[in-house]
Amino acid sequence: MKRMFPVCALALVLANPVISAADETITSVLDVLIEDASLAVEPDGVHRLRFRLVNDSPSNITLIGVRSENAAQGELIYHSHHDASEPIEALFLKPDEEADFSTSHLQARLVGLSITNSSVPFTLIFRNGEISGEAHVH
Repeated sequence: MKRMFPVCALALVLANPVISAADETITSVLDVLIEDASLAVEPDGVHRLRFRLVNDSPSNITLIGVRSENAAQGELIYHSHHDASEPIEALFLKPDEEADFSTSHLQARLVGLSITNSSVPFTLIFRNGEISGEAHVH
C-alpha cells in the first residue's frame, strides 16, 4: 500500500528568495525554493540529494517525484525511526511550509547517476509543474 505523507509535522519556515549558485537558493515560477542543494556520493550507486524545499507561494503544492537527465531514475523515500523505508507518492506542502531532505527521514535519491563535473542538475516534479535545481557534488 502506498502512503501519502502530509508535511504538518515538519517545521514551518518563511524564506526570502535569493538567486544564487549551487548550495544556495534557486527561485522558480511556482514560487518554490530549493535551498542548500548538494549531492552525497555513495559507493552503492544510489546517490542522495540533500536540500530544503520551501513553498513560498500562497497555494498548496504537491511534490510527486525527482529526476535527473544524468540518472537512470529518481525516487523519493520516507525512512522511519524503525528502519523501515517506503516510497513517497505525494508530499504536500502548505504555503510557507518547508520539507528538509537533508534529514534522515525524507530522502531524494538518484539511481544510476553519471557524475561528470562538480554539480548535478535535477528536477523536482510537482502535480502542477516542475522546477530545476543544481546540486553541488560532495
